[in-house]
This record gives sequence, structure tokens and C-alpha cells, in this order.
Amino acid sequence: MVLLCALLGALALTTTTASAGVSKQCKLLSPADVGRPVGMKHLSLRGVTTSNPSLTGVKGRLVLCDFRYPSTGTVASSSVATLPSAGAARKEFSAQVHREQRQPGLKTRKLSGPWDDAYWLGHDGILVLKGRYIFHLQYADGLAKFSAVTQGVLSGLGAKAARRL
Repeated sequence: MVLLCALLGALALTTTTASAGVSKQCKLLSPADVGRPVGMKHLSLRGVTTSNPSLTGVKGRLVLCDFRYPSTGTVASSSVATLPSAGAARKEFSAQVHREQRQPGLKTRKLSGPWDDAYWLGHDGILVLKGRYIFHLQYADGLAKFSAVTQGVLSGLGAKAARRL
């Protein structure tokens, strides 16, 4: 019985909506902010917290956020990795950027803004480093107005999230 209650509790955690149960790191960007560039209102927000799958072996926490629209499913996904120190976050961020830069045909661009470091990753979104946090935002391919998700749009959303970290 205890195991059943634990499993039901874990299931409830993964399906929370934009209520008090969603991590504050999922609320860095509002569903309206995320939906505006692609012309979608009333997105729902779901989040789950897990251990960070680190490229450098450092332990940390990862909050995964899913912005959904009822008829199309996932519109955008974001994540916030919380690492033990700014130095550990810098190493992890560098490893992630280098991994992205090795992908064939992917163009990355360093961005300036209210963060320690950030890169636009083309269709893979934006990756932002601020202190001991790494923020990532990516829109789903195939959206009707996916072409409206430009580097400027992602930079603006990344800056808004970075100010709230």
C-alpha cells in the first residue's frame, strides 16, 4: 500500500499544472510569454524535478518544464539545472556548448545580455548560464508559426528568465 501511494505521488508530481505545485524555476517564463511568439494562448505548464544528467560528472538538480497546448501538445520545453557552485556550472555549460558545436550543420552564436554567458543554438534554442544555474529553452519543430521563433525572440525570453534566476 505504501508503494502504491508513493507511485501515485510520483505520478501526480509529473503531471502538475501551473498551480502552486510547479517549481518556481518553471515559472521563470509565463505560459503567455512562451506562447506569444507562436500565436498560442492558454498554454498549460507541467514540471518535474530530477537529478541533473551531467556531462562533467557534477551532481545537481534539473527542473524540466513543458509548455503544452491542448490540440498540438508540447509547444516549448525549458530546463533549469542547479549546480553546487558557479565554477561547476561554468564547466558543465562549456561541455554542453562544445557538444552542440560538434553537431554537423548546427550554427551557434554567442549572445550578450543579463547573464554570465549564453549561446543561441539555432533550432535547438538558447542556452544561458547565470551563476550556478543553466537555463535552456527550445520550441518544438513543426509549429505553424515556428519561423517566428527567431534569435531575437529567444534572446528576449532568455534575458527574462536570467533576470529571475
